[in-house]
Amino acid sequence: MKSIIRGMINKKGDIYFYVGYNFEINSEAEIIFFSHIKELVKKLNLKSDSKIFGGLIKQNSDDWPHRKEFGQIKYNF
Repeated sequence: MKSIIRGMINKKGDIYFYVGYNFEINSEAEIIFFSHIKELVKKLNLKSDSKIFGGLIKQNSDDWPHRKEFGQIKYNF
């Protein structure tokens, strides 16, 4: 859990990725994630205008804010 990059896609089709028990984001995770972005977009059938977010901030509600925003998929190739 501490070093494996994992994530989710929300109902809008936006993608979130993070590492660790606290849903952190770091430069190593960013490098690994973005080295696979083309493959993820293709396999998950993501739209080019979907957004990419890194990390999540734990909340008591169902809506956890992101730690970092990378913009739309089409600008991250």
